[in-house]
Amino acid sequence: MVRSPTAALFGSSVLLALIAGPASALSPLEVWSAWQKTAESAGHPLSAQMALPQGQDLRLERLATTLSLGRREVSFVLPELVLHGEADGTVTVAIPPELHVDVSIGTRHADLVLHQNGLTVRAGGSPDSLTHAIAAETLELKLEAAANGEGDIPILLAANLAGFTADHHAAEAEMADIAATAAAFDLLIEAGDASHGVKASLVMQDAELDMRAIDFLDIDPWNIARRVTGGSSLALDIRSGTAGLEADLRRDATSEPDHLRATGQGATARFAVGPDGFDTRMDIVGAEVSFLSPVLPDFSGTIASAGAGLTLPVLPAKGAMPASLRFELGAVAPAAETWDAMDPAGGLPHDPLSVEVTLEGLLNPRRNLLGTDAGLADAWPDSLDIRRFAISGLGASIGASGAFHFHLEDRESWNGLPRPEGTMDMTFRGIDAVLLGMKGSGLLPDSQAGAARMILGMFASPGQEPGSYTTRVEATPDGKLLANGQRLR
Repeated sequence: MVRSPTAALFGSSVLLALIAGPASALSPLEVWSAWQKTAESAGHPLSAQMALPQGQDLRLERLATTLSLGRREVSFVLPELVLHGEADGTVTVAIPPELHVDVSIGTRHADLVLHQNGLTVRAGGSPDSLTHAIAAETLELKLEAAANGEGDIPILLAANLAGFTADHHAAEAEMADIAATAAAFDLLIEAGDASHGVKASLVMQDAELDMRAIDFLDIDPWNIARRVTGGSSLALDIRSGTAGLEADLRRDATSEPDHLRATGQGATARFAVGPDGFDTRMDIVGAEVSFLSPVLPDFSGTIASAGAGLTLPVLPAKGAMPASLRFELGAVAPAAETWDAMDPAGGLPHDPLSVEVTLEGLLNPRRNLLGTDAGLADAWPDSLDIRRFAISGLGASIGASGAFHFHLEDRESWNGLPRPEGTMDMTFRGIDAVLLGMKGSGLLPDSQAGAARMILGMFASPGQEPGSYTTRVEATPDGKLLANGQRLR
């Protein structure tokens, strides 16, 4: 997984300390000692080959630390930093216009290069309550890791940040609150090549960045569960202008690749995790998509909007906690050549496809859901409310609404799951016309079209509107599942 430049710069206590270490009205040598305490508290000891006092300065040569990120060891080596004691009792960190950092990820080697303009780093406070302030007109980061022949793919990560600011506060050598923003943020990620069966690139331009972290020592995914249990939280918000994704996917070394290309005119994304729960969401507007394949049908078209979101409680609690799921596709419109290939006879209405699904409910986490061996099966549902379920396209539509309650005390009726009780009402419109059109276009054989009508007749009834059907799905108190009165379970 490729980490964002924000994670690379602020994802661990050590990297943040290296760039903006603690300071007070102390000498740079005492500041360096406080840096080491902070790194030690995070479990990532920090060392320097040489620490040379020079008047009001302290020159540190070959600073090194190693992070344990899951099953990988990641080592960083900075060639040199200079700490300077200021007359006002603060300490500034001299960062050269170009800084090279040697990065080792297991057996791989990568070069991280930082170009900066107008970067100021100032640390103050006291050894027991440290504050750090960073500001830069521009920051340019580039991380490049070649393939090593052991299954690791080549990676290129480049980011440009303008109007960057960050503030940090640590107490008693523990990493505490971090806030970082960037007024403008461009990102390029490239991974893989033809020999590895996959090559992908992700581009974001004209984005804004906002990050908040409270007592988050690192972002090791194998350590997040423990940190959140201890009260840590992390929130990352990105608002992007244009964005693009391009990928070549191969089934094997000799096959021709499938090619996917997507661009969007605007996107927002959020990732947040803490004791209050997990919250992630993404929304895109003005997307253009093309998919070319030697095996599968080609597709090209536009998507007016798309979005998804998930909120979950993550820690066991005395009662059920709110959860939600959202998925939206707005006006998916295939291009004319795609329609010609899909519907050569022209028997189907070429209406855009739209999907809206919003589910809300309550969950009872039985354990910390962020643990590496945890899953949704460890969160018993308490209730489910179908706030919105609507699918439309090809001149037809499906709608549903309803609510269910789950009986935690009865897990025998449903094979170990809490027994549901409640109803969902569904309405189908234009289904007969779609089946007829698909049959006329050769997309659906007579037998399958007839089977679909038979199933619809069994589990739904004609509605008040011409060409419509309605049905009620019911989970009964005695453990049955019915559709239009017909037993499904």
